[in-house]
Amino acid sequence: LFRSQPVDIDPVALAAALRQVEYAPDDGDVRPVAKAAHIERGRVWATDGKLLGRVAFPYDGPTIALPDNQLKRAPDVLATGATLHIANVQDNQAGSLRIDNGHLTLVVRLQHVGRLPDPEPLLPLPNDKHLEVVIDRAGLVAALRRFMPFALMVGYKQVVMAYVALELQEGRFLMTNT
Repeated sequence: LFRSQPVDIDPVALAAALRQVEYAPDDGDVRPVAKAAHIERGRVWATDGKLLGRVAFPYDGPTIALPDNQLKRAPDVLATGATLHIANVQDNQAGSLRIDNGHLTLVVRLQHVGRLPDPEPLLPLPNDKHLEVVIDRAGLVAALRRFMPFALMVGYKQVVMAYVALELQEGRFLMTNT
């Protein structure tokens, strides 16, 4: 028996928000906060401790901590007409979520993560300066081609995949490997 309360969330908007933050949580992490996408008052967010994905979202109910192993499944069920129900709410956190979409039903045991950190202080404040950057695509591609042999080397070892960080500073464009 699933005693639940309906949740007033636009399922299509929630699916879009979950897709925008699905890169951030890490199921290999030991911290519960890093293993879920958090749907809470005014936002959907996820983090692995290094990356932070956050989307403003119109929701004002108990926190829903959707485990990251469900982030690929849930958006497929969240379509027009889907209904959401939560149950087992304790300490303003839902314990389970049911998504009904006519022929599909997904029931998920949610993560209980205790008191959540506030991700807002990690985000930069809005800047009233408007910055416009125009980059010559051909020039950037040429620079990347010249840079990649160096990015693929770490000390005396050659790496399989290189990461390139692009940083815009006052009057200069900086390219580094991480």
